[in-house]
Amino acid sequence: MTGLLAPLLASVTHASHTSSTPPHTPSSEKKEKKEKRSSAAAEDEEEETPREAPSSSAPRGEAAAAAAAPAPKPAKEKKSKLVAPAPEPEDEDEDEGDEAVEGALRDFLASEPPPSTEAVVAEVRRLQVSTARPPAERAALFARAVLGGVVAAGAATDAHLAAATVAAAKAPRTLGPLRALLYAKEAPALAPSQEALLAALAALVARAPEALLRATPPLLQALYEADILEEEAILAWAAAAGGATAVKAAAGPFVEWLQSAEEDEEEEEEEE
Repeated sequence: MTGLLAPLLASVTHASHTSSTPPHTPSSEKKEKKEKRSSAAAEDEEEETPREAPSSSAPRGEAAAAAAAPAPKPAKEKKSKLVAPAPEPEDEDEDEGDEAVEGALRDFLASEPPPSTEAVVAEVRRLQVSTARPPAERAALFARAVLGGVVAAGAATDAHLAAATVAAAKAPRTLGPLRALLYAKEAPALAPSQEALLAALAALVARAPEALLRATPPLLQALYEADILEEEAILAWAAAAGGATAVKAAAGPFVEWLQSAEEDEEEEEEEE
């Protein structure tokens, strides 16, 4: 009996041992293969993943982008834009301001009844102060307003315009305020005032040179004989370098006459 049971027990014992180890089912095998594939794929991806490109690849990309971008303008073009600067607007504004002041003074002189010399001097001083001009420009401001109005009105011919300008300079309504602006007790220094007046006359001639260049000698002579311009002021203006070259050349005959008259006076004084 015991002999018969021994093989049976041995088989049962072997069966129990084999049943404790779970058998490999098809699903578990697939799972293991899948895990092996995924791990192998991960290893393959690590091996196939390219290394980071060296830093030299970035400049290549930048160089390509720079080559594709439009080339910058050469420096010469930038310099050419700075060669010819725009004209300064301050000069134009100053000219417009002078015309406005002269126009305002002409309107005042044309008012009715005609203003007195004292009223004209007061108005000139008011305009000089309100426009922040130096006191030495008062006589010049008045002369530009009076004679500039004649030039602006024009004439039939250049000869008529020249004659009208000289006549306006000799008129009592012109000489009275000029004397007060130059010689009154509260007037500024005479030398800078006469210098500014001569500069204003030269600018006036430049407005209509065809007509007024020929009128320069009689215009200066009229103001000299009326004691508006002194001999020293005229000779200093004519001898000064630069500016109003054409006007000074036109004034040459009168300047020479002054010089010769001065020499004659010196000779007479030496004889005495």
